[in-house]
Amino acid sequence: MPDRSLGESSGRAPFRVLVADDDGTVRRILEAQLSSWGYQVELAPDGSEAWDALSRSDPPRIAILDWLMPGKDGVEICRDLLARPEPFIYRMLLTSKSERHDLLYALDNGAHDFQTKPIEFDILRSRLAVAVRLVEAKDEVLRAERLAAVTTLVRGIAHQFNNLNATTLGFVELLLKDPSLEPRQRQRLTRILEATHRARDITTRLLSLAAPRLPLRQAETLSRIAREATGLLADDLAGKGIELECRLNEVPPIPLNPGAITEVLLHLLSNAEHALLGRAEKRITVETGAADDRVYLRVEDTGCGIAPEGLHSLFTPFYGTKGELAPAGSPQAEVKGLGLGLSVSESIVRQHGGSLTVESVEDQGSVFTVWLPLSG
Repeated sequence: MPDRSLGESSGRAPFRVLVADDDGTVRRILEAQLSSWGYQVELAPDGSEAWDALSRSDPPRIAILDWLMPGKDGVEICRDLLARPEPFIYRMLLTSKSERHDLLYALDNGAHDFQTKPIEFDILRSRLAVAVRLVEAKDEVLRAERLAAVTTLVRGIAHQFNNLNATTLGFVELLLKDPSLEPRQRQRLTRILEATHRARDITTRLLSLAAPRLPLRQAETLSRIAREATGLLADDLAGKGIELECRLNEVPPIPLNPGAITEVLLHLLSNAEHALLGRAEKRITVETGAADDRVYLRVEDTGCGIAPEGLHSLFTPFYGTKGELAPAGSPQAEVKGLGLGLSVSESIVRQHGGSLTVESVEDQGSVFTVWLPLSG
């Protein structure tokens, strides 16, 4: 597995950087250089277009802004973004100014950093790496705050529904034991029972998300877990015309909860299967390996992929790319989902001290990777 380029954010998607400068040569040079570092670059020839790009619902998260340009100058844009804290956008000014009072003025008005002209690209690269880490940290804090609010609400709702489900299940099971039931009544009660079981499963998953327990761990290898799980699913996938390719390299055992990690893998395989609906090429690749001080479990598919604007919300509870959120008329629109599988999976992986990352290209496929530390 090659090292992640600087422009990639935790493996989820290349960082998008806006370069706004009225000098076309500067724009082209920066575009070429940043692209070579792995960033996805957007260009704006003036402050007005830059502001339009940064005002979108899913804007570039790093902005390199010329201090002096038509429309809005860089400092004006920084000041306006300062008044709009979400989403957090890292703001770097390009300037030939070097006087101390000018730079203090820029920082006081919302700039996070500045790069003097002519540009020293080794310094710029390092500063952008810092910017990426800061944006990721800000996103993580915001995500944690939102998740805390959601889990408090979910915990209360789930407990109430668990009580209701238990009562319903008890009475329906008693009724089904009545030998005098007519077939039509028994059929209706059976449907109620199935629906209540599904409701109970949903609330159980909600509770596991809202109040995750520390896993009971034992020394185990990702390769063995993957081998057992894929062995169980191979025939079912083959029956659906899906080619399952396994590259299960032996990796060192680490302390983990085998059942929890198996659950993560099954979620990823289920999502991959759904992504392949309607595709001409149907292939899922499961791989295990080691890199540096980590082991990984990777699930890659040739499915429909995920739109760039969806990547940032992928691990948010109740967000999904199936059902109502899928493109209208697509096979994925017919798949029912709660938007909890990836949230629960990421929670499990985080409890193990690891991370769950995704790389995806719309209409080409996705790669989900579970990274776990060798130290456990």
